[in-house]
Amino acid sequence: MEPNLQQPQNQNPIPQQAQPAPQPKKSKSWLVILLLVIAAVAACYGVYAWQQSKLKDSQAALAESKAQVAKLTAAQKTQTTPQTPVDTTSYLKITEWGVKVPLSADVAGLSYKMGHGYTSFTSTALSAANGSCTSFVPLVARGTANEVGPSGDGKTFAQIYDSLQQSQTQGAYVVRVKIGNYYYVDPGIGQAGCASSKTSAVTTAWNSIVTALNKMVTL
Repeated sequence: MEPNLQQPQNQNPIPQQAQPAPQPKKSKSWLVILLLVIAAVAACYGVYAWQQSKLKDSQAALAESKAQVAKLTAAQKTQTTPQTPVDTTSYLKITEWGVKVPLSADVAGLSYKMGHGYTSFTSTALSAANGSCTSFVPLVARGTANEVGPSGDGKTFAQIYDSLQQSQTQGAYVVRVKIGNYYYVDPGIGQAGCASSKTSAVTTAWNSIVTALNKMVTL
């Protein structure tokens, strides 16, 4: 009988050395988060800077627009607002009537004297030309439309005013003015005159006074 040649089993086998467990990879998520935060902050700052730049541009444009509007408004006011002219004219004020007569070199020294039913006017030139004939001067009467004039013919002031229109049209130097409810007219009272009153100097001075009286205006 052949002997049993089997190797005897090792009752105590040599234990195998254990493999070390794989170490987990270090997470890089914190780095990614940091980069994302930095990117977000940079983006926000960029948007903020852009908005501030646009705001400054808008404010500058608005300020320029306001300045242009102000200039246009001022220019429009200058063009549309009528400038009140300064009246440098001198006047003879007739306070009893509430009117004034413009003065000029032609009627220098113009003065008036209230009479019964009318007022007489004279000037330096007329006085000089008349000499001693002081009564030959322009006369003016004042009254309302239905008031009877002083000429004695029964005509009202409105009638006298209308009748004098034809005389003015024909070139006669007569006073014919209407201010408010009052008529200022040549009363048609005859004056005798005298030799000295028939000169051209008297006529010129007389006509100058009448021309000024026809320009009378309210005070």
